[in-house]
Amino acid sequence: TALMPTLSFEGTVKLHGTCSTIVLGKNAFYCQSRERLISPTDDNAGFARWAHSLAENQPNVLGLKESQMDILRFNFAWKKVAVYGEWAGQGVQGGVALANLPKQFYIFAARVFTDDPQDEIWLDIRNWILPEGIYNIYNFPTFKIDINFESPEYAVAEINKWVLETEAECPVGKAFGVSGIGEGIVFRCTTPGWESCAYWYKCKGDK
Repeated sequence: TALMPTLSFEGTVKLHGTCSTIVLGKNAFYCQSRERLISPTDDNAGFARWAHSLAENQPNVLGLKESQMDILRFNFAWKKVAVYGEWAGQGVQGGVALANLPKQFYIFAARVFTDDPQDEIWLDIRNWILPEGIYNIYNFPTFKIDINFESPEYAVAEINKWVLETEAECPVGKAFGVSGIGEGIVFRCTTPGWESCAYWYKCKGDK
């Protein structure tokens, strides 16, 4: 008999590429695809080769310092930080605006890991300063909405409208001067207590 909650969500443009991760530790650096570790010799669409080359030329890979990642505000021992993003561009996927751009890394989240595997500590990446060739998804259009789950129909209609607009013209491609199809939108809950990735969802168009 409990009432369903009203929750706030923020959406970012979903990119059609391949999910890629850079993991940074105090004495570690490696890459992952969605399902496995990758390396320059066992790669996924060239992402690990690109990331390792970046690390060789720039020891402080991604230009991320502890202070920038907000690590210093935590009073516990952290082990590593995973920086999640989409590796997208020519040769990764087809049929979308981004396929006409060079391969680039677009970060959308970062998580701190501790000794407790149950910890889910997400960093605020909005103000991260990134080197050339790496982009923050929050620097492109975002979509905010409050959803009353007792009667979410109005939200469904609004989200569907945004998805169709994004599908018709990818906002990220448009920012780089390329017109074409976009994949959709990924929504994250921003209501305190509901930030877990269990409450993220994606909406995609038919195309």
